Amino acid sequence: MARQPATASVPMPMVLLVLLVLLLSMHALSSALILPTLPLLTSWDSAARQWAFSSLILGFGASQIGWGYLADRCGRRPALLAGLLLFVLASLGCFFATGLASLVLCRALQGVGVAAAGVCARAILRDLYSAEELIVMLSRCFSWVSAISLAGPFLGGMLVRSHGLAGAPTAYGALGLLALAVAFFGLRETLAAKATPDSAQATAVGWRDIWRQPVFRLYTALTACSYLGHYLFLSGSAHLLIEQRGLSVIQYGAVLSCCSLCYLAGTVASRHWLRAYGLRRCVGGASLVGLAGGAALGLAAMCGVSSAVAFVAPYMLFVFAHAIHQSCGQAAAMAPFKDAAGRANAWLGTTLPLVAVSTGALLAPAQNLSASVLPLAICIAAVLTAIVAWTGVRWHGDIARYAEP
Repeated sequence: MARQPATASVPMPMVLLVLLVLLLSMHALSSALILPTLPLLTSWDSAARQWAFSSLILGFGASQIGWGYLADRCGRRPALLAGLLLFVLASLGCFFATGLASLVLCRALQGVGVAAAGVCARAILRDLYSAEELIVMLSRCFSWVSAISLAGPFLGGMLVRSHGLAGAPTAYGALGLLALAVAFFGLRETLAAKATPDSAQATAVGWRDIWRQPVFRLYTALTACSYLGHYLFLSGSAHLLIEQRGLSVIQYGAVLSCCSLCYLAGTVASRHWLRAYGLRRCVGGASLVGLAGGAALGLAAMCGVSSAVAFVAPYMLFVFAHAIHQSCGQAAAMAPFKDAAGRANAWLGTTLPLVAVSTGALLAPAQNLSASVLPLAICIAAVLTAIVAWTGVRWHGDIARYAEP
């Protein structure tokens, strides 16, 4: 039976907002809550501990294409419910995990569930809003996500102190159950009825067409470079700040919360800059802010400055810019694909973690040898982001030429 158009079945705005914020916050909280627990895994070296974090990102990236196809073919709601159920079960597995292999497997399955949440959330937004409205609405959702993330690191630190390694999986499970309940009772299908291609050839052409769009390629490159720097910070900062710079778990949680506050400021600034300067100038200005932070990180590393403040303060500039790049870049990449929003977001979501995890894996052994590797890597990510913003995006990043209404 064909699905009915979305206009008659969109949830009330508050229900939709709550659901989208929950879905989009799953990635951030699933990453942040485990970070204070990594130093407790004393039987593993730094590279092995990073896999407890990176496996979620790996599962997240590897499953994006599958969820994108299902979301476009079967609808947003069934794909989302299946992914959230998997996330809850994987969180239960993390609670009972007894070794590195079982923990990494369950974290990877969590990433698969988080991928469904991210793909479907952005596809739902694209179903309901025009390309221009999508950028603003995604930025607004990210503002709420970053506000929630303010409490995530502190909560992670408190859970470590009170419940040890079992605290984070408990919080994951509660988050997944809440999102599953809201989606089950509050969400109806938003994908309008349309002819769905039955042939594998037609589906393959659709996937290729996404990469042919210059807007998609440019904004995917922009977000991938920015996400690389953010991922490297998340995966390596616990080792650097707690074990090498001497911060406590609570102090480290405060650092992550400050990062979330800067991210929140970036999402708010993006909406004002968009109205004042337009998309491409907004992205270009943000890249200069991120470049300033990256340059300060690189300079401090090359001068041998070992203070935690010298690492954290410049990164605040980078994460401010990162919020703008993600809000604008993710929405702009999906702009040309209203009927294939799930697949477009899947390609985007696959590229970001693929670049980040592979780079992080290459750098992990070097981070054990030198404290300057991480800040220098973030500096390089900031430089690459600025290059993309001021060349490709500035010259060819006009979404009005390609966006579907």
